[in-house]
Amino acid sequence: MELREQCDDESIAARRLGSVAAETLKNRLADIRAVNSIDELPSGLAQRGAHLDSDCVKFELAGGYLLILVPNHTSPRNDGEGKTAWNRVKRVRVVALELQ
Repeated sequence: MELREQCDDESIAARRLGSVAAETLKNRLADIRAVNSIDELPSGLAQRGAHLDSDCVKFELAGGYLLILVPNHTSPRNDGEGKTAWNRVKRVRVVALELQ
């Protein structure tokens, strides 16, 4: 529940992450909500990688924090090589908010 609280409540995020990191978290989450897929975000905003054996996207926040998201579909959105086709991912789930 703590991760959800940090993403949903800016005052909780500010207490735990600091006000600057909380502000960048709020902005990144707004950016994500505003697009239909991660590929629509400005170039360089998200980095693709892996987290616990899942394809993920990572966003650098202020204060050295990383916001990590994975696809949240019941059936995978994969390309022909088994990698996540991020242009087809419409739903994501926040799985971590951690220091780099």
